Amino acid sequence: MIDVTANPTTNNEILKYSLEELKAMKILSNTNGRPTEAMTDAKWQREFELRRFLCHPYPKTIKKLKSKYSTEQGSWNEETSGIYKGQTNWQRYVAYINDVLKVIESGEHDYCYYIYQIDELLKFHRYDLVTKYYKEDKYFEVWLDKNR
Repeated sequence: MIDVTANPTTNNEILKYSLEELKAMKILSNTNGRPTEAMTDAKWQREFELRRFLCHPYPKTIKKLKSKYSTEQGSWNEETSGIYKGQTNWQRYVAYINDVLKVIESGEHDYCYYIYQIDELLKFHRYDLVTKYYKEDKYFEVWLDKNR
């Protein structure tokens, strides 16, 4: 495992590779979904620091996830002019991420189940997001540490 906290030379070395190459080299998990059976909290913490380093954060002016399409209804069948009723997957995802952001920004702890959710939270809180992985129950606890 490359230690991204060690020295700038290592950091520059990491930047030479794409995420796919880092996954192929087994430096990053081979998934952005649920962690593999081999994942432990210690392994996750090393990977989390690497993901933090590789993160492309949102500008400070963006405080929550949004999309101009996240509240619109969509057509699912052009011939019958069928309207999709209910939330889309994207709407549910936006609502979930924004809910987690609200909870952790209030000083509380919340939970995530997929690595891509952690990656999304890092875009808002690159330096103060803290995580812990619970292998037995397969979830991540997330919170903010403003002293980081």
